[in-house]
Amino acid sequence: MKIKFLVVVFVGLSFAFAKAQRAGARVAYVNMEYILESVPEYQEASRQLDTKMQKWKREIDAMQREINQMKESLENEKVLLTKELIEEKEEDIRLKEQDLADYQNKRFNAENGDFILQKQQLIQPVQDQVFNEVQKIGLSKKYDYIIDSSDTPLLFSAERHDISDLVLKAIGRTGKKKEREKRLRN
Repeated sequence: MKIKFLVVVFVGLSFAFAKAQRAGARVAYVNMEYILESVPEYQEASRQLDTKMQKWKREIDAMQREINQMKESLENEKVLLTKELIEEKEEDIRLKEQDLADYQNKRFNAENGDFILQKQQLIQPVQDQVFNEVQKIGLSKKYDYIIDSSDTPLLFSAERHDISDLVLKAIGRTGKKKEREKRLRN
């Protein structure tokens, strides 16, 4: 299903580019992964996010080990326990499993989990800065289309249309401008 969608998107983009080239449209591309990996703030945000994710995974693993120990203990003691005690221990295990599922959902839910929220909080400002610079460059260089080559499967693109380094240079200038403006205000 995903492959069909990508093929449809690619065919649609191909027709759009072909039409744009005949009409004299200017097209450029950026490699967003390359840009973001070259921005120190993004690298730091990614490290912070990775640290939090590893901590959460360790906590999940510890909870899972505890559940496994409870199950193993119950299996070993089952012959010695009454039916009521077995049911009580099984209920304790179910509660722990539910706690684990809730914790996993809280941390890694695709819609509003802590991981997604932290990612937006840490990384979104850098992505916004890149997007704003791409917009400025697109307007100043009069490009009709700027495509992210890291998301769109480009089968061929001439190197001269890659404006990734131009965006990085602009971000560097923007950052310095903001720092200079802060110093002037103080």
